Amino acid sequence: MRHSFLLDQNRIDEKDVTKLEKIGDGFFSSVYSGVYKNKRQKIPVAIKELNKHMEPQMFEREVNVCQLTHENIVQIFGWTKHEDKPKKVMCVPQTPTKSTPEQISIVMELCQGGSVDSFIAKCQQAGPGIRIRILLQTALGLQHLHSHGIMHRDLKVENIILKDPLSNASSYKDVKAKLTDFGLSRKIDRGIASRYTATVGTPLLIAPECFDSNTYDEGVDIFTFGLVILQVFAQTTDPDEIRTDDFQINPAAITKMDIPEQVKQLIIKCCSNIKNRLKIDEVVGCLQALDKFYNK
Repeated sequence: MRHSFLLDQNRIDEKDVTKLEKIGDGFFSSVYSGVYKNKRQKIPVAIKELNKHMEPQMFEREVNVCQLTHENIVQIFGWTKHEDKPKKVMCVPQTPTKSTPEQISIVMELCQGGSVDSFIAKCQQAGPGIRIRILLQTALGLQHLHSHGIMHRDLKVENIILKDPLSNASSYKDVKAKLTDFGLSRKIDRGIASRYTATVGTPLLIAPECFDSNTYDEGVDIFTFGLVILQVFAQTTDPDEIRTDDFQINPAAITKMDIPEQVKQLIIKCCSNIKNRLKIDEVVGCLQALDKFYNK
């Protein structure tokens, strides 16, 4: 895969990274466990090898998150490039060869707890306290992104990962949730040219303003976060069941769900129209209050 730019500031010497075993596959990449040897220590890492489906802009957005450090955002250490060099054969005339493909990899924090969607599937008996703690930590990571002028644009339980494994017997104190996958993230600029019209993200979770002629901003993350709350509480996000004809959320559908009343109200407020939608600081405040209630 050929990239037209190289972000030298965040580049890691490939000699300092050792790839071990494969731990996952996705549409844009394969992920391996590994070790990153920096100046001070050897750090267990995940090595995300990008494939031809990953566009250069997505790579750049992922690496830009190197600038951010927060306990609820997966730390990205940098990136490496590997290019196999053709072997030289002595005394044999060399013929021109095609350039070998570059292997671009992103080196990031290793999290071994899996994604939150896997947790939901395996730990169906988990109580509201542990689910609220996952949501609070996710919101804190999102708050940090927004405070640094970045919107995620692809929030979903698959893009929230756990530092360590959880089980039905786990305590809320064991939760260490982190936001990841920043390939669709964009810089927020308050100028007119900064508001975006491209429809990106997971179709079932996209905010309604992304489907009409209006431009949008970081409010789309709040709308999607409201649907992530539904996912974390193992409720449907099927548009046929919870959305109106203009793709807004139907509050009546939410109120019928078997989840705590305060959680229902938070979902409705996150997924309201643009003017009435909560800001990320308000979302964090609501979840902190719920966390205090459930996790005394």
